Amino acid sequence: LSASLRYVIIGCQGMPLASLTWYISVLNFVALICFMVFLMFFRFWDIPAIKAKDASVQITARDFAVEIDHLPTTIDDHHQYEQRLAAFIDQRLREVAKAKKK
Repeated sequence: LSASLRYVIIGCQGMPLASLTWYISVLNFVALICFMVFLMFFRFWDIPAIKAKDASVQITARDFAVEIDHLPTTIDDHHQYEQRLAAFIDQRLREVAKAKKK
């Protein structure tokens, strides 16, 4: 039999299969839209909120890390590295403080 001639019996009622598949496809489309809305909500609202909360609660090395740029590439006296690095950082901090005053 052709699909257009088939009937689905629900209780005592018979319904053509072609009209029933239209309802099923509409319900499937509605479920797909609901699922996509849930995914977008979860991806763009829920996950960033959880990430921000987790970042504020966890204490990691990132909270205390400092990135220093323009370090000298070579040092003649390596045993004085600590003192020269401290002097370099102090010089850079003074330059930043002077630039902020302007």
